[in-house]
Amino acid sequence: MSKLQEKEETTMLNVNKDTITDHVIAALSKDIPDRNRQIMTSLIRHMHDFCKEVDLTFAEWFAACEFLRRAGDI
Repeated sequence: MSKLQEKEETTMLNVNKDTITDHVIAALSKDIPDRNRQIMTSLIRHMHDFCKEVDLTFAEWFAACEFLRRAGDI
């Protein structure tokens, strides 16, 4: 196993409801424009806070994603 794989495996073991937001933001591509990073970071933080606030289930999250996918087809 490479050092990168070990680091990723260790990192994934430390992901939980309280740390996932920072992990997702850290996973953003390093080469995206600063404005896009600002927008995506804000969106991720707001979405994660919303999901925690309403105690969203996986099924509800999946249904919301599917709704947005269908809306994009319009």
